[in-house]
Amino acid sequence: MKTNKLLKEMDRLWQSHYWLTREVIQAYVYNTGCFNSVLNALLENQDDLGNNFSKLTSNKAAGAELTPLLKEHINIAVQIVVAASKGQDIKKLYAQWSENGTHIAHVYHKYWDRLNEKKMNSYMQGHLSTTLDEASEIIKKNCVQSYEKGEIALDHINMMSDYIASKF
Repeated sequence: MKTNKLLKEMDRLWQSHYWLTREVIQAYVYNTGCFNSVLNALLENQDDLGNNFSKLTSNKAAGAELTPLLKEHINIAVQIVVAASKGQDIKKLYAQWSENGTHIAHVYHKYWDRLNEKKMNSYMQGHLSTTLDEASEIIKKNCVQSYEKGEIALDHINMMSDYIASKF
């Protein structure tokens, strides 16, 4: 029973991760004045995801190793949005982001070996790709396409969360 509650919480946290990420991108691109507060909420979400993983695995070290990687994931994403908004090349940043995603997948597998590391990495890389597609449309201020790309990114987050949940 406890595991089911934690898995529902994990799903909610990944949903929040998606929505807060979209809000951070929009706050930066549209200069809403909410950027710092939404970014702080997103970083807190990474703490919550790490804590949730610790509880799921009954291992505090799992969250202690995962959380900084998740925060790095967010910080690199913000750098990508800023650079892309300025028309700068993002290839090096994307390579860092991709490497970070691989490390995240490794930590998930390390602390819960029922998660296939290659599959988890595939989900992480897909998450990066769909998030960048959505961010690119927001930066171009293409509202319809950003919504459509956002639906794909949200579906992908749900698939990743479902995969993780299926292994507990």
